[in-house]
Amino acid sequence: MKKNLLLLISVLMIPAMGFSQSFKGKEKLSFFQAPSEQIKFSNANVFLSTDKALQDAKREASKAKVSKFGSKFGNLGSKLSCAVNKGIDKLDVMNELIHSVKDEEGRFAVWDFVPAYIKYDKNEVKETVSVEIFVLPESPKTDMGTDERMPTKPDDEGYYLVPWSVNCRYQVTSARGEMLFEDNLGLISGKTKTKNYTLPKPVKLGSIGVAKKGEEDGLAICDEIAVNEAYKRVHKEVYSRYGFGQFTVPTKLGNIKEIKELKKLTKPTLAIFQAKKGLLLNKDEKAKLKKYIDLVERNISKCSDKTRWVAYHNLALSYAWMEDVNKSQDYLKKYRTEIDATFGKMAVFNKLVKHELSKEERVAAKQKYGTLAIGSKDFKKYGNYKDIETFVNFYPKGAKSYPALLHTINRNLSQFVDYYAHNDLLCQLFQIDFPFQFLPLQDFKGLPKTMKGQIVKEGSEPIDFDVKFDSKRRIKKLEASQIGIDDDGSKDKIVSRDIKPVYGDDGKYKYMEVNAGWFAEYYGKTTSYTKINSVYDPLVGYTKGGAANITKKIGFWGDKISSEDVQLKVDLDGIIYFTGKSILPRANAIFKELLDANGFVPKNPKTTTQFETIAKINDEGVFTEWNWNGSTQTHMAGSKGVGQQKIDAEKMVRNMKFSSVDDYGNPVKMNYALNVNGKLSMNERLSFGSFMKWAFLAGQGPRVSSDKFDINTKMNWDCEFVYDAQGNWTEMKVGPYKATRSFKY
Repeated sequence: MKKNLLLLISVLMIPAMGFSQSFKGKEKLSFFQAPSEQIKFSNANVFLSTDKALQDAKREASKAKVSKFGSKFGNLGSKLSCAVNKGIDKLDVMNELIHSVKDEEGRFAVWDFVPAYIKYDKNEVKETVSVEIFVLPESPKTDMGTDERMPTKPDDEGYYLVPWSVNCRYQVTSARGEMLFEDNLGLISGKTKTKNYTLPKPVKLGSIGVAKKGEEDGLAICDEIAVNEAYKRVHKEVYSRYGFGQFTVPTKLGNIKEIKELKKLTKPTLAIFQAKKGLLLNKDEKAKLKKYIDLVERNISKCSDKTRWVAYHNLALSYAWMEDVNKSQDYLKKYRTEIDATFGKMAVFNKLVKHELSKEERVAAKQKYGTLAIGSKDFKKYGNYKDIETFVNFYPKGAKSYPALLHTINRNLSQFVDYYAHNDLLCQLFQIDFPFQFLPLQDFKGLPKTMKGQIVKEGSEPIDFDVKFDSKRRIKKLEASQIGIDDDGSKDKIVSRDIKPVYGDDGKYKYMEVNAGWFAEYYGKTTSYTKINSVYDPLVGYTKGGAANITKKIGFWGDKISSEDVQLKVDLDGIIYFTGKSILPRANAIFKELLDANGFVPKNPKTTTQFETIAKINDEGVFTEWNWNGSTQTHMAGSKGVGQQKIDAEKMVRNMKFSSVDDYGNPVKMNYALNVNGKLSMNERLSFGSFMKWAFLAGQGPRVSSDKFDINTKMNWDCEFVYDAQGNWTEMKVGPYKATRSFKY
């Protein structure tokens, strides 16, 4: 035991040397992981604790080292001994913090492998697994082995970038106690933003920041973050096999000095990753990446023993992004073989800290590797491999297992759901009965500066809309308006507020801002470190959207609210579902036809809706199928001042499907079907004689009793689109709707 501990001293205290291989790229690049082993388990019970085996080994090794040091330097050695033990004893504080977030069953967390944005019957799989995580934070170090400097000032948003470092291993077992898999991630390090940080007080031997809520003797915020980062890393590792989620992977390419042509190609290749439009690479991005791959493969024979592993690293990572299961696996195996000595040393190290290394094994390992000490080069090689191992092993398999789902999800879903919510609410407010896109889901062609448009339905007032663009042809502001009927029966103009998409520094959509002066609405979605057991899947936030208070004439005052909340879901076949609810101070398009046919002017109308929309969308961003299924109620005061009245559609199904499309993906023919079952609670008798006359030219009219109505009809709508020289449509006809758009470029 004593020899084990003395040997560990050389491992733990070895001077760190500069690392010769240079890797450049992004520390965190987002991707979407689907379960590579299909949906086998419903959730996981997670248990987390400090790594007692490693903790005990480090404590004994530190005592031995400091004791030897203290015999030479007396009082200074004693002080250092106290400092070492004080640092290790802080783990007691960490254990208390970990215990404070556990539930009654001792669980640190419970993970659901199928999140809310995946449409799936969870009753099909109910088996649970257990995940045990063991962590031990370290003092964060630079590549040269010196202590990382703690931040001295925040960024412009008030965040501090805090370095951290932690040892982490974990194991996963079935409900029957059978070991499914385990892994030692080794020492992982990084930097994380947080506002939960106070500047350290100056001390003679350096210092670290502490949590705002802590005292100087409490847990350092870098250690608290380290535990959370280890927890999130294991979360990603386990979900790679069994779950769905958005994660990040270090995407860096190493320099290979023997392949000189790479100097010019590496920077633009890294730019492909940094500027990718979705969570996956698209066809054009993959074509550009293939040029880099081909160059490395053609010249790999030029690599020396010192750089060959770098080439294998770059190829394994690149082929994984290409979703090529076989080639990414092949190069990962070659990568592993090339640094086999490093893995051998790490295996010895892992057994050493567990007190499992026999005398014979120590002798054999020293003969094989020359030394049992692990230097910074080996740590870096091991770290670079472990950084991409899970991604390479499981991302391509998950992508191949659910290609339709990943194709659908490979878009800016935050923009997608917010645009849907605003488009849908605007259509309801302006009583349009098909999904007209005021905010198109596809990009405009060319570089438009402004656009003015109008959409008209036979027998209704026109709807005008204006759009302004920024220098990158993105929508800067949308405003729409229509002449409507006020409560007293007079005409009044309904005007939307300025609806403004907001974009990040990377050029991608972030959230929607509705300009309402003092009452401005912001739908921001940001994250940083908050607490030790936090784990965040951005898609949980990105797939929730909403529109609120979007009109100037209707909103806030008099309880006249216009809002919509939407949850986007995608099923395993890539079909999109929008589930939500809305409220608005007008009757919808169907009820409007009924009221207009009777000359009925609703007073103080309030319409509430719950719905699920099933949608298929082509590559041009156009709905090719749209099925709206929900229930709708409109409450109003009677036109003769007689009590409260209501129209209630318990079932309303509107179905639209393209039978043919033009070269731009827009419809030439559309099949439209409407099915409504409802009740009337009216103090006035209504006639359905001319109700929705345009809708029933080729179909069956409504069946009506004194208090119920039933509509079931199908229509074929002719559609026509006219385009300008840039490829944007300028004239549209879809069934009873006509629209025009004029652009200034």
